[in-house]
Amino acid sequence: MKRKTIFLAIAISLLAGCDSVAISPTTQMTFTSTPTAISTSIPPAYIITPSPDATLTNTLDSAFVSRCLEVDGGEIALQTKASGTIVLDRGFYGDHSLLNLQTNVEYKVPPVAGDVFNYRWAISPDGNLLAISDNLQNANGQSGKMILSVLNARAEILEKITFKMAGFSNIRWLDNQNIILYTTQTPKDGTVIFFNPFTRAQRNISNDLPDYYFENYLLPGISWLIEYSPSLEWGVYLGRTQTGKLGYVIRDFANGQTLWQIEDSIGEYQRPIWSPVADEVALVASGQLYVVDRSGHAKPILNEKQQKQVEQPSWSPDGRYIAFWNIYDSLMLYDSQSEEVYDLCYKGDHLSPLIWSPNSRQIAIPADLGDNSVLVDIQKSRVYKLTAIPEIIYPVGWMNSMP
Repeated sequence: MKRKTIFLAIAISLLAGCDSVAISPTTQMTFTSTPTAISTSIPPAYIITPSPDATLTNTLDSAFVSRCLEVDGGEIALQTKASGTIVLDRGFYGDHSLLNLQTNVEYKVPPVAGDVFNYRWAISPDGNLLAISDNLQNANGQSGKMILSVLNARAEILEKITFKMAGFSNIRWLDNQNIILYTTQTPKDGTVIFFNPFTRAQRNISNDLPDYYFENYLLPGISWLIEYSPSLEWGVYLGRTQTGKLGYVIRDFANGQTLWQIEDSIGEYQRPIWSPVADEVALVASGQLYVVDRSGHAKPILNEKQQKQVEQPSWSPDGRYIAFWNIYDSLMLYDSQSEEVYDLCYKGDHLSPLIWSPNSRQIAIPADLGDNSVLVDIQKSRVYKLTAIPEIIYPVGWMNSMP
């Protein structure tokens, strides 16, 4: 699939002002145009760093199961096999629409005024809201401001906020009310902006990060440096491990302790993902997929006999499954209830992101140029080639439909 990421290299001021425009006339809110930023910094404590291998448990060979998917011949319309609302990207900045699969009505996302050179989007955990951040250029061709919009499944703008600061590298819903805004250059204290678009409540979250790695020219394009859990009590960041190499460090901010760490010998540094119930985080290190819980106990998902190069892990909305590509094999599925790993015996021509349906029963895989998008039905163990979405339009998210 065509890559549209543009890397920013602009120093960021963390003192953010915002002009707020409430689009929904039925929602009465009281807020100030420039909320007070509250810095919450937990003092460092004695660092307890267990051996990276001390808390690992191995997945047994018997836990690996083949569950081959049957690939249907011919092509079908997505609407015949799935429900909900698909978020579509037409390949141009700011050109999004929402397709209701039940009614086949497509809702155009209102474009923002200005020269958009970078955008990010995120769907709320309950699948009801879409947040889009558009970074705009100023008259000098530099990053000037960011517009954050929150929309429902009919592409109606519920909230729209203009931030007078440049260079947000990513956004993520912390829960169904709050969004984390990541700056392009995160300082050593791990500062991110914690923002409620409905009340305009804003604060900076800062914590001590021992051996934190600051992004520079050695690792261009890394758009994440720290991921906070939804509780904000613990998180994972990129840092120097005990081996002296870069890797993942899981930190308990509430107690000021390092819970677990592991180096990444491959050096891809894929973004960790949190379980929907926020009690575990999944990350890829040296090709292996690990699931780490709140206590720092880490579980490797693939057994020692398998070749490993995990890509694009994606947690199902109900928290039961993690789907991922293993480039040495095929599409795989980890079931956290049975602790089994299923090889679905489907080897795609490209490693596109895996997009879960809100009911956690299906996965949409966007097409690369010249290929079909496909729908994977987990319950029926079938793969369908899709014709409903042209190759120049990419499905990038899946929401609940509105009545």
